Amino acid sequence: MDKFKKQHQQLSYIISDGDYYMNDGYKEFVHSMTNAISGGRTITPKMESAIQKIIDGYVKWRKENDDPKRVEKIQSIEEKITKLMFLVKEADGTDKWKDSSLSFLTSVLKGVKRYGRVTPKQKEALNKMYHKIKIYEKNS
Repeated sequence: MDKFKKQHQQLSYIISDGDYYMNDGYKEFVHSMTNAISGGRTITPKMESAIQKIIDGYVKWRKENDDPKRVEKIQSIEEKITKLMFLVKEADGTDKWKDSSLSFLTSVLKGVKRYGRVTPKQKEALNKMYHKIKIYEKNS
């Protein structure tokens, strides 16, 4: 383990980072590599290569994720979605419409935080929602 102490610490950190998305299979693999190091298993060259790929992928993601332009873009999108959430809550509409709209907005917000963008279809749906609310406000 002494030889791989740093990699063990890095893998443990990667697992504990809640912002870093890993599907269940990948998370299981990262756990198994961490356990292999801490359990004193012999680390083969193939395993060592896999461990390094995990770490390199995380470092690349972290650099991209912490880019000031990306952070600014995400904050801008989040502000707009939050404003739209407020408009939905204040709008005249059925509870069912409000609940489904807020659920959709929450889902989009989660995606923005994870992927840093809004898809074209989401953009279209958000614009339709905004214009629908504005039309209701005008008619009220």
